[in-house]
Amino acid sequence: MLSVTATWAQNSPKELGTMVFKAFQSQKLGALDRHVPQPDQAIKIANALGINRTKEETAIFKEKYPSEVRQFKNRCDDILERGSARGINWSAITLEKVEIVEKVVHVSETEPDKTITSTYVDIIFNSKDRKFRIELTTVFELDGIWYLGGDRIEIEEIN
Repeated sequence: MLSVTATWAQNSPKELGTMVFKAFQSQKLGALDRHVPQPDQAIKIANALGINRTKEETAIFKEKYPSEVRQFKNRCDDILERGSARGINWSAITLEKVEIVEKVVHVSETEPDKTITSTYVDIIFNSKDRKFRIELTTVFELDGIWYLGGDRIEIEEIN
């Protein structure tokens, strides 16, 4: 007997970018939900980056986190709307490439040697004869799986 199990894991930032592209192309942004870490996962990611919170700070984070996720979803909805207003036919877009950019970021002014590597994902796609970029400014890896950070997502037309 052959069994097939669907999986939504993204093993690289490039895979994550491709999945985000498909969500925009299908205009089914609910598909992004599985790529947003749960609160406990977000806390683990922060801890791995050296961001340690007190119990009180963790409780506040867990309370505010659903609002932050909603804001990220609203930004994604806004990209769909603004893109459509600019003439993007989402169902007809084609993926050109997913680019990964890693930047070293200083996380503390008091500890100038303390840095983290921040991963950005640029999704380059075509709509008719125009080229666009969706930029995911923060993606994170936890236990071999890549997640959306939700800090910022932007769209721009490029040459």
